[in-house]
Amino acid sequence: MCDKKIRRLGVVRGRRLIGIVTERRLLDALAAY
Repeated sequence: MCDKKIRRLGVVRGRRLIGIVTERRLLDALAAY
């Protein structure tokens, strides 16, 4: 039970980090233009 919860939290955090990185890259790309 605990392992599943921890894994879910890890996946959510990973997705959030990826989303933040992609947003920064998009902002940088727009700023480059």
